[in-house]
Amino acid sequence: MSLRVLLLPVALLYWAVTCLRNWLYNIRALPSRSFAKPVICVGNITVGGTGKTPVIEFVASFLIAQGRRVAVVSRGYRRKTKGQVVASTDSSAQSIGDEPRQIKAHLPSADVIVDANRAAAIDTAFARGADVVLMDDGMQHRAVSPSTLILVCDYARPLWRDLPLPAGNKRESMYNRLRADLVIVNKCPDSLTISEAESIFRHLSLNDGQQILFTSISYGDLLSPDGQTFSDADLEANGAVAVAGIGRPEPFFDEVRRRVGNPDLQTLAYPDHHAFDDKDLQRIAELLDNAGPDSFLVTTEKDATRLPSRIGSHAVATLPIKLNVLFNDEQKLHDFITRRSSIPYTPCNTTTLNP
Repeated sequence: MSLRVLLLPVALLYWAVTCLRNWLYNIRALPSRSFAKPVICVGNITVGGTGKTPVIEFVASFLIAQGRRVAVVSRGYRRKTKGQVVASTDSSAQSIGDEPRQIKAHLPSADVIVDANRAAAIDTAFARGADVVLMDDGMQHRAVSPSTLILVCDYARPLWRDLPLPAGNKRESMYNRLRADLVIVNKCPDSLTISEAESIFRHLSLNDGQQILFTSISYGDLLSPDGQTFSDADLEANGAVAVAGIGRPEPFFDEVRRRVGNPDLQTLAYPDHHAFDDKDLQRIAELLDNAGPDSFLVTTEKDATRLPSRIGSHAVATLPIKLNVLFNDEQKLHDFITRRSSIPYTPCNTTTLNP
């Protein structure tokens, strides 16, 4: 039994406070702003590692390909700056946060705006010409009332088996899943069967009108910070150390082990959004030296924004990830995004999508 269960009394208090807060927003005792143009929020209930960023990038990429002017607003978690910052392609993770930095690098044509005051960031986005705004990690930011809410859940951490913080990983009651217009069960195995998907659907017990889709994450070619491609054979021949400071690093480590062909690969896991200091870099360098003079540091794209481009004489390689929609339902996701980003905004009234 996890020692976190001992924190259950604190978790019950946390649960009560979050329930009260949500109720006050639901009855409009606390103010919440809405906007005349579409604001699509991508959030979660389980803290860390659900895969919101690939969903944001999928939605934004699709809209940009349709000729839409897209902005992404974010809190900019653990950035070193204050107030509002409009990102440029030269912005660092320290100035805007690691996830906004990654999004801006992948989608340079999109405005990326960080501000603890999400409503102010949305005002700026629309003033700069955006016709649709994506709000990252805003499900609990009830001061903004988005036109669409996409809830991202982690397949490996079912909501119905989890406990509230700090005894578990839930930020709020599972009841709040019913606020979502679309539920994406992410990080599913590619082999997910229809019967397994139906079981998840039954456990979530969504309302009529809510939609559900199942997605997986796939990894691309290994890349250096300047875009050079490395092969799996390069890793296998020279050795590697894997480092990650993300919410749930095990799938990433498993993928690196598979590519290196070494089940005993040296790995280092740090807290999500970890700020690497000189002591961390020294430890990583020592492990790389032990792994071989030409060994690689393999890390996530998000972590690479907070690490140097080389560790001593060792190259840094990242594993890009992308979202895959299972059961050939990608068109359903495209249709949902198109409908929900329409101007003027028209609500969706379709029934739940069954797998």
